Parts: sequence; C-alpha cells; structure tokens
Amino acid sequence: MPQVVLPPAQSQIRFKYQGTVRGQPWVNLFYAQYVPPLPTNMNTLAQGLSSAWNTAWAPALTTDVSLTQTSVWDLSTNAGLVGTDGTSHPGTRTMGTATPLPVNVAYCISWKVNYRWRGGHFRTYLPSGIGTDITSGKTLAGSLVTLLQTQAQAFITAINSLVAGTSPLVLTGVRYYGHGGSETTPPTPLPTPIILPIQSYAVHTRVDSMRRRTGKEQY
Repeated sequence: MPQVVLPPAQSQIRFKYQGTVRGQPWVNLFYAQYVPPLPTNMNTLAQGLSSAWNTAWAPALTTDVSLTQTSVWDLSTNAGLVGTDGTSHPGTRTMGTATPLPVNVAYCISWKVNYRWRGGHFRTYLPSGIGTDITSGKTLAGSLVTLLQTQAQAFITAINSLVAGTSPLVLTGVRYYGHGGSETTPPTPLPTPIILPIQSYAVHTRVDSMRRRTGKEQY
C-alpha cells in the first residue's frame, strides 16, 4: 500500500508514549490542541507530558510496566517542532503474589467526542495487569473498572492543565480519513483534518488484546 502524506493539522500536537511490559514494547498515541505559538523548547513540553502520564496511568499499571520515552510533534506543518523526554516511569500498582497476565492482554479505553461516524474511533490500549483483574474469563473486575475510570479522568485533567503556546492544551482526536474504504482499498484522506476535543471516556469491561505485543511468531 503506498504511503500517504497526511495534510497539516493546524494548532495540533501529536505525542507518543512508549515503554515496555516484561520486555515487550507498547506504544500509545494521543493528540492535543494548542493556541500558537508553541514554545521553541519542545523537550520541556515532552517532560510535562511524561509527568502527566505518570500522574494518570502509573497508579493503574503494575510494576512490570514502564514508560521509557515520551515524544511530541507539532503537526501544523510537515516540518514542525519536535521534542523528546527519556524519563522512565514505572507502574506503581503492586502485584503481590498474583500471576501476571500475558503481555498481549490489554485494557481498552474509548475517548468520546461530539461527532458520529462509522469505523474506528479513538481508543487507548493499556498494557496488561494480573490474573485477579479478570472474572469469568473475559470481564474486568469492578474494582479495576473503577480505577481505570478514575485514572482516565485524571489523564484528561493532567493534559488539559499543561500550557503550550498561550493557553492550556486540550486533549483531542484527529480524523485524517473520511468514510469508506475496504480490506483492499483504503479510505480517502480528508483535505483538512477534523479536530475533535475529547469530551469523556468509556472503559471497556471486556478484556482486549494487542497481538503484536507477543512479537513475531517463531517457527
């Protein structure tokens, strides 16, 4: 499939959290809106985003999960400012004697916006937890759902409290593609991306999976 050059998204940053769970990599991508101009030292912004992750997600993730790098890009031009921060933040949720879940297990959070369309919506897949998180083989325990709800709201609050440009950030989702597409034909890119502020969240009560975390299959 040919690579598509995406159009600029005005007053938007994209930031990436990446880390490990028992030696396997994980990545989460997010977007936020700012009021120009951005600070020239984007590394400082990356540090703030890293601290926001630690505030919001470390309490919900077990100690075998670590954030290892935070990156941020200005999307207003194809040559926008970039920044990185290499501060490591481990999860702080103690495991005790519980059995860790497989690294491909994920907990899913949907980010709600005031817009309707068919197809993929904004989601985050968090690294795995422990066996006592799951009941009936597929359902998240009520205490875990409550914890994830609390931390999802904490993440929105933490990101929206960071200042970049001349005002606080606003956590967003960005739609680059319109409706349509199939298994063989990708959807058509939009001429101008649609910027959608995140209004709320929903924690999925069924356990999810990220197969790529198990690595390439060996024969």
